[in-house]
Amino acid sequence: MITTYAELVTALDGTSGYLHRTDLTAKIPDFIKLAESKINRKLRLLLGETESTLTATIGSRLMAVPTRFGSPIELWDTTNEPRTKMLFMQPDLLPVTTTNGASEYYTVDGAFIATENPADVAYTYTLRYQTKFNLETTSTNTILDNYPDIYVYGALLASIPFTRDYKNFDVWNALYSNAIDEAMTDSNVTRRKALLRTEFAGSRPNILRGY
Repeated sequence: MITTYAELVTALDGTSGYLHRTDLTAKIPDFIKLAESKINRKLRLLLGETESTLTATIGSRLMAVPTRFGSPIELWDTTNEPRTKMLFMQPDLLPVTTTNGASEYYTVDGAFIATENPADVAYTYTLRYQTKFNLETTSTNTILDNYPDIYVYGALLASIPFTRDYKNFDVWNALYSNAIDEAMTDSNVTRRKALLRTEFAGSRPNILRGY
């Protein structure tokens, strides 16, 4: 069973590994990193969602995004109860001002969450977002725990430009694509069940999640 980064490296390495090579040990971390880069771009799973607390700095519109931030899902102003949902806008459409005050909108500006107004008090926010996976740093993650075949076949595909093992491309690509599709289907079923439990009349679709 592959449950950690070290076990994934071992599973790929050596004559008994998926690569069936003994001369690629030093390159395997690169193959995993390349595969993970594609996973971060391609895969949006409920399992990869998390939340962090942000605190505004008085006089500033910017708050640093959390470590391994991938993409925003929701932002709520939690300064007062009940919390207030902030509305996402594309950066070029954000109605930016220089007047300190409360904000209704937000966007992602590089490594920052940006609001339209500089804060007049230290507002608190809850940011729900899709994480970027970094298996080498975290050792394990929800993808490896639940869908290890994504990492295995992703790394095998990433190895092809280096090994030139093009004869295996079709098989590995089919297995990788199937693993991605199954993970997305599984996550979407879970998400739909969650929506059925929580949705109410007049709820708005979430364009960042795609529903």
